Amino acid sequence: MPLFDKWRWPRGIDAAPDHIHLITEEARLSKHLFKLAAQATRYGEFTRAKRGESTDAANRFLDHDDWAMVEPSSMRSLIQLAGQVRRHRAGPVAGANMTVLGSNLRRYERPDQPACCKPGFETLHEPFRLKTHDLRGLLGRPATSADSWHVDAQPRVALLPSGKLFPGRRLVDLEHARMHDMLLPMTLRRPSAAEA
Repeated sequence: MPLFDKWRWPRGIDAAPDHIHLITEEARLSKHLFKLAAQATRYGEFTRAKRGESTDAANRFLDHDDWAMVEPSSMRSLIQLAGQVRRHRAGPVAGANMTVLGSNLRRYERPDQPACCKPGFETLHEPFRLKTHDLRGLLGRPATSADSWHVDAQPRVALLPSGKLFPGRRLVDLEHARMHDMLLPMTLRRPSAAEA
């Protein structure tokens, strides 16, 4: 029986021997979905891009050019886009190749609502409501319009003590705090200063 039998998939996930098996199966299913999309839209054969050359439409959307402009909504989305811009390119980046707008456009459309959501981690209520949507403040470091910063996954994978997070002031802290809140049961969590 395949791991993801269409009628028994929840049990199949629980029966997986390890996370590597699940990740491999997810990649196989994703490739199959892209093939189905290519067939349904009559774009031709689906093949994975190698070294930046993509010939089919189902895979071409993953290849951004060598630059991007984006509005901030989460560190995760900025990191992901930076990876897509660098996809299949060897060697260091010669200069700034990604521009991040100073604020999310949703901030201006709905000033009384969370702006760094969909994608993002901001909610309407504390402690997951940002006090500012200005990128200079959200990065948690001094920034000017001429500043450049290296976008990579280090802020998202760094182990930070939960008591030192400022989810209302820093974008990466908001993400860490939301993940901490969602993944750890209340009985295992240490109370933060706000909860104590």
